[in-house]
Order: sequence, then structure tokens, then C-alpha cells
Amino acid sequence: MTADTAITILLSTMFLYSSLAKLVGYGGFKETVVKLQYPQWLAGVVIVMEMLASVLLLFKQTHLIGELIVLGMILAFYFVAGQAIWKKINVSCNCFGEATAEPLGWETMIRLTPLLLAASVMLVTDSFIPIVEWKLVDTVSLVFLMIGTITLSSLWNNRELLRSGGMSG
Repeated sequence: MTADTAITILLSTMFLYSSLAKLVGYGGFKETVVKLQYPQWLAGVVIVMEMLASVLLLFKQTHLIGELIVLGMILAFYFVAGQAIWKKINVSCNCFGEATAEPLGWETMIRLTPLLLAASVMLVTDSFIPIVEWKLVDTVSLVFLMIGTITLSSLWNNRELLRSGGMSG
């Protein structure tokens, strides 16, 4: 499996997971968008674009479009995190819906950096391998690796909430 294929699987999984988590916690994500002073309909657009990108990455005919959407969205997320810092807007990231309760800010930008690097590598290498040629074991392993990483990160970020029995404050 090439590095480009591994990055494709990881980013596709992450964007699909993120869009589904935002969809499940749509109210919270919409609230984040509004607190950032954007129109609430933009929340739906972000979810659709994440879902779309996750699918477009998987097929040769649409892979480049998916790469560009992913790169554009990561850059947009950087911009929004920077805006929250600049304007001192205290808002939950909602990067993975309500599964992540950390504030939008510097930590968000730090977490976006490897994703930006991965998306850039994927775009530059352009060594796409058709999905039918992916080894099932490798693909399933990478999907579960990404889901596990997101889950562990969410648990770590919410450890205080978990210790208090799920009661905030």
C-alpha cells in the first residue's frame, strides 16, 4: 500500500466520521457556527462537504476533486480557529460533533497541522490506486486505526467529564 493510499483511507474515514458526528450533534454544531458569526445554514454545507469529500477521495475520476475539497476545508478550519483566537470567541470546536468538547483555538490549529501535511502529500504525490486494488486487511486496519485514534482523543479530552460521572460544572 502506498503512502498516498494510506492517507486517502485515513482522511476519507476521518471526514466521514466527522460529518456523521456533526450530523448526530447537529444542534451543537449549528450553535458553534452561529457563535462564530456565520449563517446557520453553513453548518449543513460543512457536513455535506465533508461527506462528499470522503466519498470523492475513493474513486479515480473524482480523487483530485476530493483532495482539493479536503485541502480547502482544512485551510478553512485553520482560518476559523484563527478567527476564534483573534476575536476571543469562546466556542466549542465541535470538530467531531459533541464527541469532542474542547474549545476552538490553538489546540485545534495544532491538531490540523498533520492533517494539512497529509492532505498536501496526497495532492502532490498523486499516486492513486483504485479502491478495488486495496488490500482488505490493510484498509480495514487503517479505518479502525483512525476511528480508534479519534475515539481515544475524545476520551482523553473529555476525561474530567468522565471522572465526574458525565456531569459538567
